[in-house]
Amino acid sequence: MKYIVYLTTNTKSKINGINRIYVGVHQTENPEIFDGYIGCGVYVNKPSSYRNPHTVFQYAVKKYGTDAFIRTTLFVFDNKHDAYEKEKEIVNKDFISQSHVYNMIVGGIYQYPRNALYQFDENGKLVNTWNGLISASEFLQKTFCLQFEIGFYS
Repeated sequence: MKYIVYLTTNTKSKINGINRIYVGVHQTENPEIFDGYIGCGVYVNKPSSYRNPHTVFQYAVKKYGTDAFIRTTLFVFDNKHDAYEKEKEIVNKDFISQSHVYNMIVGGIYQYPRNALYQFDENGKLVNTWNGLISASEFLQKTFCLQFEIGFYS
């Protein structure tokens, strides 16, 4: 298994003359073969991955169509730790502050959030505890775009 750091460019949406972009990490069997993944849980061959959008990126895919997005592999790694370290270098505070960037929080999420995540019922009773968002999403068998789920909207 390989891990890529990729850049996805929206060829139909520009801000101040610059195409909108998204940078992320993706696990793949063969980085030389495009598997349809363009970012934030979206696969070009799975309309259900963007039909009911939950993130800014997914809304853009729904609005412009998958043909408007081009994924470019920037780096290939043998492990996710190194891939997320590279993402952390690229997707920093300066990067996400740019108006043409879809990313909403800094990269390197693999290492950070390590904080516990708690689930309560409507009566305030603790239902479950996870050691982070990734383990919670795996348990719930959901694919989340971490930029949205953590709650950063600025």
